[in-house]
Amino acid sequence: PAVGMLQKHRGLEIYGWTESNNYGRYSRNGTMFITMGRETGWRRSGWNWNHWPAGTNPVRESHELFEGYALFNNRNNMAGGVEMDGNGVWGNDFNCRDIAFKKSAFFFDNLITVITTDISPSLPDGRNIVTTLFQQSMEALKTELLVNGKPTVHSRQDGNTPTLLRDLMGNCYYIHPGVPVVCRISEQEWTYFNTRDLKNPRDNPCLDIRRKLFRESPLPANADYYAPTRGTFALAYLDHGRDPAAASCCYTMCISPAPVQERAFAAAISSEQPPVEILRKDAAAHAVAHRSTGTTGYAVFAPCSDLPAPLKSVDRPGFIMVRDLGDRYRISLATGDPEQNREYHLEFYDGTQAALSPDYPLSGTVEAVKKGTAPSAGKSAAAVRGRQATAGNS
Repeated sequence: PAVGMLQKHRGLEIYGWTESNNYGRYSRNGTMFITMGRETGWRRSGWNWNHWPAGTNPVRESHELFEGYALFNNRNNMAGGVEMDGNGVWGNDFNCRDIAFKKSAFFFDNLITVITTDISPSLPDGRNIVTTLFQQSMEALKTELLVNGKPTVHSRQDGNTPTLLRDLMGNCYYIHPGVPVVCRISEQEWTYFNTRDLKNPRDNPCLDIRRKLFRESPLPANADYYAPTRGTFALAYLDHGRDPAAASCCYTMCISPAPVQERAFAAAISSEQPPVEILRKDAAAHAVAHRSTGTTGYAVFAPCSDLPAPLKSVDRPGFIMVRDLGDRYRISLATGDPEQNREYHLEFYDGTQAALSPDYPLSGTVEAVKKGTAPSAGKSAAAVRGRQATAGNS
């Protein structure tokens, strides 16, 4: 699942006294865990809590991510997703504490395309900003880590050309040019301020975990009371540098590819022809076409009148999937703001129009007969009204 946050619904609440999610500050920054059966690649010892797969965030020291009690929420209320015939679009206009970005994920068969634009720190402080591709314990090893077809222990690609990765669980990643790619296998260390990690259980420097009150000052001085955890992981991320302004990145994952798909990914790298077509990626909209199914997905962050075909315009933010069926369009739509249940108006480049009434939280898919095509019984070529697919924060 892809996970983000909304403004007017509960975001991420950390209860430090349970010692279960003290370090989960970035766990809903547009993150996405790929599981293979029960295997996620996660292990507690040595896990770097800055690197949630698909998440975008600054990189901080372990003590900076420690929370006793905190409520993280989005300043925007645009998040959700829509589904059509087993495929889908998800997105989030994210602005929370120290980072802002617009992120979308397009699910077509076993391909997931992730687009992130407008990446900027809310309060520039010189920290490195990253978008993580994967972090996997070596205990999850099913295959060796590959960068552009070669086994690797440490690699940094300059991002001038596409990069192909294969993770420990056999998934492939086509990374579009534009951002340096860091990939490595190494022992990682993480220090938890949890009672189970005290060197001496009778000498606990934590006086009030809810208020993050500790005996020593400054806070990092308390790390000496805890034994650091260690583990060996494969880690890959996109490096946006320090305090980027409106940075962006995009990549496509192929989940559990058959050998023929893996070869196709390698061929796509050499020919610089990505496995799906990214039609648009800017502050107003992200759009991806999946030619084999004739489906185009849109994550629209602002009213648009110049979307890539077949859809030309939509009058408010939302998540839309359009399948061209020859004489008609099949349309699935979800509101971008669950607090605003107003009618959507869509127009296609061929003049076809559709009006969809959000009926939150019900969902559905409608069909609009193309303009100039004889409509089927009970359908109008000018407009179709129907229930929308529900939006949410995951």
